[in-house]
Amino acid sequence: MLITDINEFHAGFAATFNARDVEGLLGLYEDGAVFVARPGTVVSDGGGLRQAIEGFVGSGFDLSLETKDVLVKGDLAPLRATWKLKSGDLVMMSGESVEIARRQADGGWKYAIDNPFGA
Repeated sequence: MLITDINEFHAGFAATFNARDVEGLLGLYEDGAVFVARPGTVVSDGGGLRQAIEGFVGSGFDLSLETKDVLVKGDLAPLRATWKLKSGDLVMMSGESVEIARRQADGGWKYAIDNPFGA
């Protein structure tokens, strides 16, 4: 999925997650992106990122994301959001994220850093 409007990044990420599209989610991270899989566990290799994403998607819960802040400076954009993994009224996990996205050569945005537990 190519997301060219940074203000649509969270909505695109959530839609891709809720479609259970692991490959699509992985495509929203640049090579070598840093991902906090859980507090204290950081991955920055493709295999670790895949394993973490598959774990979240495999939970069977849906993701809701509410963007709190987006700033753009050139090709970098820090973002903040609140998120929940839930099924109906049951909330499995929730948090506040801090992320850095980078505009790619094709005009699309991808995560360079994604910390779902950052705030």
